[in-house]
Amino acid sequence: EAIASGSRLQRPGQENLATQNYDVVVDVVLDSETEELSPLTDELQQRIQRLLLPALAGCTITRRHLRTANLILNALADVEVVPDGACLVGSESPCHRFVIRLYVYVQRTVSSEAVSDYIMEKVREVPLVERLQHL
Repeated sequence: EAIASGSRLQRPGQENLATQNYDVVVDVVLDSETEELSPLTDELQQRIQRLLLPALAGCTITRRHLRTANLILNALADVEVVPDGACLVGSESPCHRFVIRLYVYVQRTVSSEAVSDYIMEKVREVPLVERLQHL
């Protein structure tokens, strides 16, 4: 719940964790054009925080006990629209480009490549993509 709400987990030794930052660029195709993207940006950030970040931390709840994977302990996200950001060629219109800035706290020394691969694996998971499509 703490990760999903955007709160930092308070665990002994967390201040000694390594922080790694990543930008994930996504194109969002809308049903209709809108002048004001702030509500969409806010909603996207809330859903990323609620759906993606707990998945990155490997959070599952089993019999009232929180279990986390060993790679990422905590993560925070900021979402911004890319001004005049062009979507991929062939994207349906209206389309807007967003950048998801991820701040991840790793439990052990791991390469940034391993963390990046792990993040992209989680971003591409079908259930997550389907859940984000219903913004």
